[in-house]
Amino acid sequence: MKTASCIASSICIILMLIPYANASNVCDEILKYGIFDTYNVLDESSQYDLVKSTQCNVKTDYSTVGIDLNLGDPFKMDGKSERQNKDEFCSSSLSTYSKNQTLRKIVKKASPVIASAWSQCVNGIYGTTHRIVPSADPSIFTYEIEFKPISGGDTTTKVQDWSMTNTKGCHEKISSGQVIDSGVVRLQCTRIDIRKPVIATLNVTVGRDHLRTIELLPYREPLPEIHSFSESDFERRPNAWDDANAGCDPAGGPRPVQVPIRQTDGLWNLALLKTTTVSSSSTLRGYPTRHTTDRAADGWYNNCRSWIPANISGGTIKLDFGRSVRIEYFKIGSEHIPSYEDRFITSWTIRADGKQIAHESDVKITGTERINLPAPVVASTIELDISGPHPRLDEIEVYGDHP
Repeated sequence: MKTASCIASSICIILMLIPYANASNVCDEILKYGIFDTYNVLDESSQYDLVKSTQCNVKTDYSTVGIDLNLGDPFKMDGKSERQNKDEFCSSSLSTYSKNQTLRKIVKKASPVIASAWSQCVNGIYGTTHRIVPSADPSIFTYEIEFKPISGGDTTTKVQDWSMTNTKGCHEKISSGQVIDSGVVRLQCTRIDIRKPVIATLNVTVGRDHLRTIELLPYREPLPEIHSFSESDFERRPNAWDDANAGCDPAGGPRPVQVPIRQTDGLWNLALLKTTTVSSSSTLRGYPTRHTTDRAADGWYNNCRSWIPANISGGTIKLDFGRSVRIEYFKIGSEHIPSYEDRFITSWTIRADGKQIAHESDVKITGTERINLPAPVVASTIELDISGPHPRLDEIEVYGDHP
C-alpha cells in the first residue's frame, strides 16, 4: 500500500478531527477542507496510483455507514460532467494521464493524503486515528491513539504494530494485541532531535468474525517555528560589576571581568540563560562569599568568581538549561587572567543528558581554553567533571543556539 504523510500545516489537524463530526456528510468534509494539494508529498506517478486506487476502486454501500457522499467532487472541472471525467480518469493509464491536462488537474485536486483519508472514511474504518501533541518543552511530546466506535458491525480494535522515528523512547508502552477501547491512549515520549519531525506509523486490526488489518496513514507532525534567542533571554549573575566585585579580596588578584553573552560567530553562551540552574558535587569550605557553586556559570571571570570543589582531587558541575539547546563548543579555565597559578585542571569529561560527549586527560589548563565538539549536540543538561591538584573552575561557557 502506498501512503503519504502530511507536511506541517493546519490541514493535518483538520484531517484528524473532521471524520468525527456529527454531520451526515462527514466524508465530504474531508474533501471540502483538504482537496487542495500544496504539499507535493509524493512524486507524480505515485500520486496518480494512489488517487486512482482511492477514487476508482471504492465499492461500499454508503447507506450502511449513514454517509451522504458527493462522489464527483474531485472530477468537477473543464466543462465535462463529473461522470465523464471520472470514467476517463479511472480507465486511463499512466502514459495517457501524463499527457492529459484534465487528468493531471484531477490528481492535483484530489490530494493523495486527502484521497486516502476519504477512502478510509467512506469504507467505515476511520474509527481509529493517531496524532502527536507537542508540549512547552520541544524535546517532549505526547503520542495519542484515539478510538471512536463507528455505528454498525463489530469494531473491536487492537494494535497490531506501531513505530516512531526520531524518538528516544516513551514512558509507557503499547503491546501487540492491546485493545484500544473508546477513548484515548496517551504516551509521553522524548524526541532525539527537535529540529526534525517525528513520524508515527500504526497498524490495527478491526473486528472479530471478519478481521481486517488497517494501516493508518503515517502521522508526520507539524514542527513549530523556531526562533533564535535574544539578549533579554540571558543575564550575568549578578549583572553589575560592583556587585560581582563585592565579595572579592582587594589583594586577591585580578578583579572580575565580564564573560561574553554572545560570541562574534553569533552563538550564545547558554550557561547564562535565565532558565539555567547550576549545581555541584561539593564546594570548598570556609569561603561563603567565594568559590561557591553559582560562580561556575555566573558570567564573571577570575579567581574570586570561580568554583572550587571540596574534594582535593576534583568534582562535578552540572548545568540544567531548563529546555533543549544545541551546543557547538565549550570554554573552560582555571584563571582567565593567571595570577595565583596554584590550581589547574589535568583532566576533564563532559556529558550531555548523561551521555559522554568529550574527554581529555594529561592536560594542564590554567587560562581559558576552547573545547570543540565533532558535531553539535542537542541536550537539556550538561555535566563537567574536572580533576587535578586542588582544581579550580573559573567559568564554564557553553556556546550554541536554539536546536
